[in-house]
Amino acid sequence: QITDTKILALAQSTGAFFKNEDLVTDPVSNTVQFHVKTFASQMKEFETPLCPSEPFYHQPVGANCSGALVGSDLVLTAGHCIRNQEICSDRKFVFGFAIKRPGVTPDPISPEDVYDCKTIVITKDEADGVDYALIRLSRPVLNRPPLLVNRSGKPLRNTPLLVVGHPWGLPLKVADHAKVWSIDKRGYFLTNSDTYPGNSGSPVFNAQTRLIEGVLVRGNAQDFINNGSCSVSY
Repeated sequence: QITDTKILALAQSTGAFFKNEDLVTDPVSNTVQFHVKTFASQMKEFETPLCPSEPFYHQPVGANCSGALVGSDLVLTAGHCIRNQEICSDRKFVFGFAIKRPGVTPDPISPEDVYDCKTIVITKDEADGVDYALIRLSRPVLNRPPLLVNRSGKPLRNTPLLVVGHPWGLPLKVADHAKVWSIDKRGYFLTNSDTYPGNSGSPVFNAQTRLIEGVLVRGNAQDFINNGSCSVSY
């Protein structure tokens, strides 16, 4: 549904972390397939059943966190996504978990789009404090350009924003029409972006410059509310 070529370019270099066990290589077709549940079936485990009217009801979920390519072999994500080397060793970073044509199932991807989480360059995960990580992949990414980060200062109030990532582990989504609400003295800014768990680690872009302004790490405590016998997005 996204037709803006500049946003599509940002999405090309945004990916997701998966547990090793949730990716299966088919030696016959030489493709990687995903071990996933549907959004509806996963929600039954955590909340009241999801209402069938909810967007993406039938789509698969499986991604663990989101991340952005910011160097040839470097991924920027949230610190609470990759807290230590043990977690890193149990994760793969994947590009292309997305629905690229009408339907509800992402196509299998090439093994070239799957990377081991090799080492942690730095990770910080403080309660209500610093929360980011820089991950080195097992090899350089050759077919996707690194995304650019705003290194000249913090965004201003009302700066227009968009977020690219994997809400609830769903295939890649874009949440736009957001803005900076306020700036926290500890180095955070608050935004009204429509995001969910799974968006952790998502790059938050300035919608005008297309530079990364921050990493999504927290959200409201309530993502869903009851609507009779089922749940809808809050």
